[in-house]
Amino acid sequence: MTFNYYLPIWFQAIKFASPVHSGVMILPTAISSAVASLISGFLINHIGYYTPFMISGSVLMSIGAGFMTIFTPHISEGQWIGYQILWAVVGEHATSSLGGSVFLSVDQAIYSNELSANLGDLANVTASEVTSIRDDLSPQDLPRFLTGYNGAVMDVFRVALATSCTCVVASILMEWKSVKAEKGGMENPAGPAGPGGPGPGGPGVSPEKGPSSTSEATTPNPNGDAGAQV
Repeated sequence: MTFNYYLPIWFQAIKFASPVHSGVMILPTAISSAVASLISGFLINHIGYYTPFMISGSVLMSIGAGFMTIFTPHISEGQWIGYQILWAVVGEHATSSLGGSVFLSVDQAIYSNELSANLGDLANVTASEVTSIRDDLSPQDLPRFLTGYNGAVMDVFRVALATSCTCVVASILMEWKSVKAEKGGMENPAGPAGPGGPGPGGPGVSPEKGPSSTSEATTPNPNGDAGAQV
């Protein structure tokens, strides 16, 4: 959630993108996250184990988050697209809504403090719209602003990097449990006496009816023929 919130701001302040254009520039995150969700869902359903995908995904997320902390004002387009894709493989699903809200509060505090420390007398420029910052700065102050603003956002991204590394440890400790085994147990419930015992789908004597037995007897016929069965 940290990258989803601050990456568009970074594009507007550092790359001077419009709000609409900054939304287009984070499409690599949205598209790669959606594709990764579809692929991982299919593979988990086919293989049965989700733990390997959690481990590999959290490792890739940490690597991608690490690359995103080295953004500079002069980073190439290919780099920021590739780093987004690498992080977004599982980054969208790594934190819950509650966790994301808590970390956004921490991020905002770090962002405000670092912005004031890095920019000094230029910090008041950020009070206006981000897209109009270039018009409010002189050519001499622009490089200093870009460096200071970029440093503040990178400090926020380092918080997301630490969270990603924590996800690696948590995923390693996850239980290896087959989803297929759970589905099989739900589709074939055992009876009261265990598999094959009396109950739904199991052989045995019906609880409503006792064992049926037929007794056949013959009665003599006055004509000497075999008697009728009773």
